[in-house]
Amino acid sequence: MGAEWFENEGNLDVAGIVKLDGAFLAESLVAAVDAVLAAKVKSGGMANEQQGTVLAVEALEREVNNGGFAKFFGSSSWNHVPFLVKSLERVGSREAVRLAKEAVALLKIPVAAHDDPAALFSCIQASLARHEVEIRLNDLDSDFYVLEEDLSKLVWSYVKKNVDALSA
Repeated sequence: MGAEWFENEGNLDVAGIVKLDGAFLAESLVAAVDAVLAAKVKSGGMANEQQGTVLAVEALEREVNNGGFAKFFGSSSWNHVPFLVKSLERVGSREAVRLAKEAVALLKIPVAAHDDPAALFSCIQASLARHEVEIRLNDLDSDFYVLEEDLSKLVWSYVKKNVDALSA
C-alpha cells in the first residue's frame, strides 16, 4: 500500500478513488470516499445502505478517536446510532462491533425511537447526562483506542467490494 496521503483535489468520485488502490494510504482513500459520500448527503441526497455503512463507520472512528463515544453520540453523528452495529458487521468488524453494541445498549433507546429522529436525539441526550453512562463510555473509549483490528482497512475492503452501490 502506498505511503502517501491522498487529497482529493481533483474531486474524483468513488470509482475514481478506488482506482488509486495501492498508490496511497488506505485510510486516506477511505477519508476521501467518506468526504464524497458526506457531500452527497449534505447536498440533500439520500444515502443507500452501502453509503450509510461507510458514513456510520467512519463517523464512529473519527468521533471516538477525537473525543470518545460520548462525542460520537453527542455530535451530529447520533443519527447513525440505529444502524451503527449493522454497519460495523457489514465491514467485517468483530472488536468494534462488541464495543458499539455495549455503548448503544448503555443508551437504553426504545426501539420506537429509532424511526423518530427527535425522540432518538432526546433519548441519547438524556442517557449522556447520566453519570454512570459517562463512566462506562469512558471505559469503552479506552478499549476502542487499543483495538487490534484496523477499521480503515476493513472499510477500504468494503468500499472496493461495493464500488457500484457506493457510486450510485
